[in-house]
Amino acid sequence: MVEFLADIVRSTATDGKKSATAVQVHLEILNSVRRIACDPDFINDASTVGGGSGGSRKSSRSSMGSPHKENSSSSRSSPFANECFPKLMELVDNLLFSFNLAKGSISQAFDTLPLLIKQETNSYKCALDLLLALYHDKENQVNQGIIEQRILSLLSDG
Repeated sequence: MVEFLADIVRSTATDGKKSATAVQVHLEILNSVRRIACDPDFINDASTVGGGSGGSRKSSRSSMGSPHKENSSSSRSSPFANECFPKLMELVDNLLFSFNLAKGSISQAFDTLPLLIKQETNSYKCALDLLLALYHDKENQVNQGIIEQRILSLLSDG
């Protein structure tokens, strides 16, 4: 699922040479990706084999503090599990691709200028939200250096 989201963000990103409708479609995709990707339940499902079901998500959360069930739910205890990390970083890369494409095209596209500005800010916000959620995850400390570097880079380029 994360790979699909990354692919759809990259494939619909626009530089303003497409129609205003294409830019609006991309904006809707960005909003959906932000809602989906920043939802811990989504990441929890994406990081497990087979995805899991809504009922099992609830039971894994309620057992997180239980010493008897801690080992059985260890693969699901983190909403941003390490095996999902590369896919999430690919999604961040594609969001930043959308951001940079819009940012570089703003001065050239007058008819879609408001939409490109919105694409630029929505892509940036979604990438930053996802990176901050990854950074906040205590069980993802193996990747903390990478995440910190990406956040600092994003903030200095924005």
